[in-house]
Amino acid sequence: MSKIRMIHTSDWHLGNTMNERSREEENIAFLKWLHAKIVELDINVLVIAGDVFDTKMPGSTAQAMYYSFLAELKNTNCRNIVVIGGNHDNASLLDAPKYLLEAFNISVVGSIKERTPADLVVKLKDENADIIGLVCAVPFIRESDLSQIHSGLRQAEVAQKMENAYREIYRQTSMAAEEIRKTCDKKIPIIATGHLYAAGALRGNANEDGVREIVGT
Repeated sequence: MSKIRMIHTSDWHLGNTMNERSREEENIAFLKWLHAKIVELDINVLVIAGDVFDTKMPGSTAQAMYYSFLAELKNTNCRNIVVIGGNHDNASLLDAPKYLLEAFNISVVGSIKERTPADLVVKLKDENADIIGLVCAVPFIRESDLSQIHSGLRQAEVAQKMENAYREIYRQTSMAAEEIRKTCDKKIPIIATGHLYAAGALRGNANEDGVREIVGT
């Protein structure tokens, strides 16, 4: 069985500005560095765990950087790319080219909508199409994705229901991965990833240090 050589990355925030200044040059420099590392380390799995873009409606330049980077990986040994949606991402925008990207071994999970736990498990394959690992790819889960739990509940009860719902989604996805592994080589690894954000974090003064721009709320 082929070994997994993976890079796990997240929060690119392509299209971000800091103090009204574009960070396009930084974004481009990062993507060039990441591509070089993928080649240098002979990476065969890349996981992008959310917040690919900085806003729900990224500009054409930010989208061009994203798709150009993915296209350039075609000439490397990185045969498995997994992208999940973050709280900054437009899940529908990420999911839109899903079927096209699958032709290039790029698996996109923008949201949990209309997906079962098994749909959140991505199979990693080698050059012979043998499964070498599984990724539990859980995107950022919005309250609207779980709106059915809110009916008739007080705020404290909603918070508890949400916490339980998050736990249940991760649990069911893990169980789905275990079931899939039973049909494969039992030694293959299961890699779990998800996207969350820190609630109630203190924010710095964006005019002085840009912390709000980077960390969010």
